[in-house]
Amino acid sequence: MDAYLLAQLLNGLIFGLLYALIALGLTVVFGLMRVVNFAHGELLMLGGYGLYFLTVPLGWPPLLSLPLCMLAVCLVGGLVERLLLRPVYAARLERPEEYAIIVTFGLSLLLQNGALWAIGPYELTPASFWAGSHHVVGDLYLAGDRLFAAGAAALLLAATLLFVYKTWTGQALLATAQSRVGAAVVGIPVGRMSLYAMGPGRRPGGSGRGAAGAHFPGLSRRGHGAGGEGLRDHRAGRHGLGARQHRGRPAAGAGGEPWVGVPVGVVPRRVRLRGAHGGAAAAALRALRAAGAAGMSWGRGWLLGLGVLLAAAVPLAVQTYWLRVCATALYFIVLASSWNLLLGYAGQLSFAHAAFAGVGAYTAGLLYKYTGLTPVLGVLLGGVAAAGLGYGLGRMCLRLRGPYLALMTLGFSEILRLVAQVEYKITRGSLGLQVPYLFGGTGGSHVAGYYTLLGLTLATLGGLAWLVHSRAGLYLQAIREDEDAAAVMGVDVVRWKVTAFVVSSLLAGLAGGTYAHLFVRVVSPQMLLLSEMGLILAMAIVGGLGTLGGPVLGAVVLVFVQEQLRDLSPQAHLLLFALLVIVVMRFFRQGLYGLLLALGARCRQKPLLRCEARA
Repeated sequence: MDAYLLAQLLNGLIFGLLYALIALGLTVVFGLMRVVNFAHGELLMLGGYGLYFLTVPLGWPPLLSLPLCMLAVCLVGGLVERLLLRPVYAARLERPEEYAIIVTFGLSLLLQNGALWAIGPYELTPASFWAGSHHVVGDLYLAGDRLFAAGAAALLLAATLLFVYKTWTGQALLATAQSRVGAAVVGIPVGRMSLYAMGPGRRPGGSGRGAAGAHFPGLSRRGHGAGGEGLRDHRAGRHGLGARQHRGRPAAGAGGEPWVGVPVGVVPRRVRLRGAHGGAAAAALRALRAAGAAGMSWGRGWLLGLGVLLAAAVPLAVQTYWLRVCATALYFIVLASSWNLLLGYAGQLSFAHAAFAGVGAYTAGLLYKYTGLTPVLGVLLGGVAAAGLGYGLGRMCLRLRGPYLALMTLGFSEILRLVAQVEYKITRGSLGLQVPYLFGGTGGSHVAGYYTLLGLTLATLGGLAWLVHSRAGLYLQAIREDEDAAAVMGVDVVRWKVTAFVVSSLLAGLAGGTYAHLFVRVVSPQMLLLSEMGLILAMAIVGGLGTLGGPVLGAVVLVFVQEQLRDLSPQAHLLLFALLVIVVMRFFRQGLYGLLLALGARCRQKPLLRCEARA
């Protein structure tokens, strides 16, 4: 056999063993917790950095540093499961898998950009395990470190497989991966198994070869602890369209916006009318409620009108630089609001939204370059192309649920990015495709471009408001709450999920083409990066999912925060946004908009309490 071919086969075997070990850890987490751990690679990065700093600056022996790094990464994984993932499952949300994916995605951005900010994009080489060892076998040249890595990976793979199939804890892990509910019923501590999957853990006990149920007879109270699904799905009312009420959470209000705090017109239980003037006080309270409800409606109308007037007056009050910043905020308002239609209202987690914006921009630019089509028609056709791809992708993968949909949309997004980057003769690759001004000519007015984006933004928000308040919006919210119950009640689940995907993709394509032709003027694969999707995700989540105003508020706040942090570090804004996503998902899932609603509800509650005191 040719020596070169043999060397390549040997290198493939070595790297295959390493990647098999990495993939095994990811498989354990996904198989047990149904969580696609986006931070798995970043945990690998932490182990590599730890080995470098222990062996090079500190001078510790590599054979001592490696077990310490493994233990440290295991502890980090255990903390992630205990502090970030387990509370998501314990909260009994309608879609815990999607929320857990968002948490790990935010953690991935946090660790990645934190390393870039603290260390930089530099390659660091730890000390050699087998110093100065290069072996020549015939015509083969073998590096000692690679042989050591292959041997260590093979031993760890064998030890992991023996642990899974020959120990009590391994059998419990397999049983939990097959059915969390069944494992909880037979007494397996499901929460502890999740901790073992993400971090260190020991469980004394004998080995077993049969079914897991043979090792765990009887029913244990531990089986219904935090992290386990237990008999959650069998509670009364679980399969009704109003499943949210049965989960102990307030029902959605108009437009699917969750009630936070005490709504106007709902008197707390502690408010009781007493005394001889109870009738008069009750009449006063009814009048107060009516006035409060009318005031809330008028107040929102005034706020909406004031916001539109302020947005329209921006070109008169700011310089060109800040006008571009405001236009960027409008662009992200459209993207975040349309993505919120998918996750916030329909409950479908997609990572392809930034890719659809890139499809709209590339379609318009390529049509102009190769056919001479006017940019306005190109942008419209770009939106249609994005909607068509969204329809095709929706028909293929929206029958899937949970993490599988997220994985397929992520793969689709990466395929589009790689095509845009590799096909240099068509798309100009990383250099970018130059596009003309939207209304013709080599240059144009930023003011006209801003008002064009403002019109698109207002049309998007108006259309989404009409959609979520219509019967279609009720169908989407029913699907978000419980797909099975919605299907039983006659909702065509696949049709409405595909409809939401098409509408969301159309709006993203229109926004991408319009923004590229007005302000960017160069379409590059950077529009399709996962970090761009991270910005959209952060704006919708920090603002407030499932609300119309949340993505607007989140996009405006985060775009201006990004500008303030630009001089500090290129990674500073992503670092902060990832941290905000984790904090919001962990402690206050209603976001900034929900916080404002809660404060407003508390302020409106005070007159009711004062009226009770007078009664």
